[in-house]
Amino acid sequence: MSRNIKIQKILSSNHKPVQIGLALFGCLIGFFLILASVQSIINFKYLFADPKQGIGSQYMVINKKVSMLNTLKVSNSTFSKGELKKIASHPAVEKISTFTRGKFKSQIVFDLVKGPNPTRLISEFFLESVGDDFIDIELDKWKWDSSSKEIPVILPSDFINLYNFTFAPSQELIQVSKNTIKGLNFTITLRGNNQVGDYKGNIIGFSDRISTILVPNSFVNYANNRFGDPEKIKDTSAYRIIAAVKPNELSNFQKFLKENNYETNEEILRNGKYLGLMYLFISIIFIIGLIITINAFTGFILYFHLLIYRSRNEIDSLLRLGYPHIKLVKNYLYRIALMILPLVVISLGLLFYAQRSIAKLLLEYKFIVPKGIDPYSIITILCVTAILLFIFFIQIKTEIYKIALPEKRKD
Repeated sequence: MSRNIKIQKILSSNHKPVQIGLALFGCLIGFFLILASVQSIINFKYLFADPKQGIGSQYMVINKKVSMLNTLKVSNSTFSKGELKKIASHPAVEKISTFTRGKFKSQIVFDLVKGPNPTRLISEFFLESVGDDFIDIELDKWKWDSSSKEIPVILPSDFINLYNFTFAPSQELIQVSKNTIKGLNFTITLRGNNQVGDYKGNIIGFSDRISTILVPNSFVNYANNRFGDPEKIKDTSAYRIIAAVKPNELSNFQKFLKENNYETNEEILRNGKYLGLMYLFISIIFIIGLIITINAFTGFILYFHLLIYRSRNEIDSLLRLGYPHIKLVKNYLYRIALMILPLVVISLGLLFYAQRSIAKLLLEYKFIVPKGIDPYSIITILCVTAILLFIFFIQIKTEIYKIALPEKRKD
């Protein structure tokens, strides 16, 4: 038997397995909670960063509040260049786009039923456009040039619902599906600047994001120059903007909107509160895990303090025989490291199993997260372990030195 093994056997003579077992179990729970909370935050950020999964940037249509001053034309509700710059530079905002409005009169004619008794839907309406980055359908058909008489159009999904479940029943008209509406022939007539133009409308999709009738920017600019009032064309002010906001920053952005008297969809802001509560809940889990780990490690330190106290005669004898006190400290540190490091491996194994199970479950709901453990989770638990071992080293070193110092004074 080597000398080190004999030393360990001497120092373990007062070992209490039950006490150390409870401390190990508490430390394992704490490690797992820390890992689970860090990995959960990473999973959510992974979902938020991927717009294809539907939890990416939150798109908010923003406008100024209309008051009596606007009615009396004492104040206007447009955004200045400075205000647009301020919104775009907010930490929560990823990008913005203004709505370009049509400055002409427009009329739409839907041929709902053809034949001897045709049914037509005729209505005045408006056209707008936004940056292509904010369109929530495929853009392969979202093109227009001045040589074309066919205009690609995106309708809001709410438009179809209002027609089918409000307007059609009240007027005894037929209800239509989205695919049916896509196949309908309709004409868009534009008037203004002493000119009239007819165009064929082609509905290429429906937007759940923007509640307005959208056409390409190129067409709005062309139509404004041809049919718009020359005086109105000079007015480039924006009444509405659309902003892509980071989902985890919705609460901060809500404060910004209130401070500047802006309005947006309150339902999206309510979702931001839920996200904030979710992050708070995960943070609480992390703190609980850290507290459990610290308490368990404090139990380790107290246990080894007691073990050193019970073994002070043995330690004193070893020091008298010339055994270096720093080696005793390393011996204790080595022993606790042998206990703690397997807990780190076990907790990582449990997390790996949990992550695979969660990834499989989310896949059933069309959400994709990595099946493996993120490196940041591993780095976090290793950092926590290193810090706790360092604290343990300092504490045990202090205790051993208390026994070693009298020996030094005698020398």
